[in-house]
Amino acid sequence: MSDALFCPGELRFLLWCHISPEEYPELDSPLVRGAIGRFTGAGMIEGAGHGRWRTTDRGMAHVNHMCELPLPVSQWVLPE
Repeated sequence: MSDALFCPGELRFLLWCHISPEEYPELDSPLVRGAIGRFTGAGMIEGAGHGRWRTTDRGMAHVNHMCELPLPVSQWVLPE
């Protein structure tokens, strides 16, 4: 799981788990069901009761790491 890449929909769900105490609106979608399996298997989220999920310490560390990524920049170079 350490080299796993997540799709934007999965990351959206992870961020929701990190910031919202509410149930995710699309909890029964195949994408979210898959994300729940992947994130719980990686120890990044845990159940919070009544269809709600929250990030674990590992999940919080991952979200914090994503928030610290610098913005990409473009650079012009001369061809060889």
